[in-house]
Amino acid sequence: MGLSHLLLETPRDDARFARYSRDTATSPISPSAWNNETWGVYYYLLALHKLKSAGLLDAAVSAPTLAKLRLQLDWRRFVSQPDYKLINLPANYYGVAFSVARLRTLLGWEDEAQAGN
Repeated sequence: MGLSHLLLETPRDDARFARYSRDTATSPISPSAWNNETWGVYYYLLALHKLKSAGLLDAAVSAPTLAKLRLQLDWRRFVSQPDYKLINLPANYYGVAFSVARLRTLLGWEDEAQAGN
């Protein structure tokens, strides 16, 4: 979220913007090294969606990183299928799962049927 705010709040004509965008896209930190579960998945996807809405996603996140994130940031990690039961979580996490599915749909990573279930 922090990196997305940095890009979203820096004016595009500011000299720092190009550096921030380049540095974010080429960051050596692997997304697979970050242990994102439930709320972490949600906030990561929220940041990606904000970047996409601002037209900055492709400049801020490399295609290989996005491919990894698409596999990693998924509601199915904490909701079983086909019964849609939460895996060792209280019932209020259904809201997190639905929000993750919705954000994945807005990113073009899910079809509407998957997000609506």
